[in-house]
Order: sequence, then C-alpha cells, then structure tokens
Amino acid sequence: MDYFVQGIGIVAMALLIFSFQLKTKKRILTVQFFSSILFMIHFGLIGAITGSILNGIGALRALVITSRPKKWAMCKAWVPFFFVCYVAAYAMTFLVFDKEPTVGNLLLELLPVAGMIITTFAFLSETEKRVRRLSLINSPLWLAYNGINGSIGGTLVEAFSLVSILIAIYRYDIRGEKKKAE
Repeated sequence: MDYFVQGIGIVAMALLIFSFQLKTKKRILTVQFFSSILFMIHFGLIGAITGSILNGIGALRALVITSRPKKWAMCKAWVPFFFVCYVAAYAMTFLVFDKEPTVGNLLLELLPVAGMIITTFAFLSETEKRVRRLSLINSPLWLAYNGINGSIGGTLVEAFSLVSILIAIYRYDIRGEKKKAE
C-alpha cells in the first residue's frame, strides 16, 4: 500500500466531510473544489481513471457554480457541457485508457458517472437543503466505486459523508425548521 497516495485521499476525505457542515452552498462548494482536486490526483495515482477524470470535471463544476451570479457562470450551456464530459470520461476509460469492457467494469465505471449527474443537479439547486438530500443519493454510488478500486480515503469519505449529511439534514433542515416554527 502506498501511504502517500492513500494520504492524499484521506486529506481529500477530510475536506469533503467538513464541507457538509458549512451553512452556505458557496462555502460547501468552495471546500469541495479543493477536495475534488485532491481526489483527482489520488484516483489517478491508484489507477481509477474514471474517478480521476470525474473529479477534475467536478472541480471545474464547483468553480463554475460558485462563480454564480457572474454572467459567464450563468450560461445554460454548462449543464449539457458537464453531462457530455461525464459521458466522455466514461468512454475514455475504455477507449483511451484500455480498461477491459466487461459487464462488471461497464457497470462499475457507470456508478461515479451517475453520482456526478446527481451531484450536478444538487449543486444547481437553489437551497442547501436540496444539496444535502441529493448528496445523500450520490454517496452510495461512489462508496461502491471507491471500495472496489481500493481507495481508503474515498471509501471512508462516503461512509462518513453519509453520516455527516444526515447530521446536517437534522441540524439545518429538521431542527432548524422546528426552531423557525416556534
């Protein structure tokens, strides 16, 4: 086991878990930008090419979304652009990086692509509540991908993220709404 490579994933994990405890969408996405950069490096080093490419796209996506309401970041072409990039990352894994296209590999590499699509919708939503709830759907997809690819930080981040997201949903969405009603 390469402790340095796994260490990069663990630092990325810590940033991602911390991000869900932040109150505003902009802060959540800013911290997730840095987490995505580290995960891109980590996945590349462990040979999980789809995960690496998708995290690079995820960093760009976070940058675009946090730049709203600037005019260039509001362009409606960003969403289809990201979806095309996700599909291209999936195809590149098999066509450029020569991963064997077995049924198992085709399904495995599809998991993080589906996760990225869900997360894109989460980040484009107007409320932090929706960001957290859609992120709750995303985590199991990445959990399976990370575990199979041997990413300690990636596997732990999804397990901890699930707990962190649930805590944040309780703190902000359930308890917060109860306090407003009182």
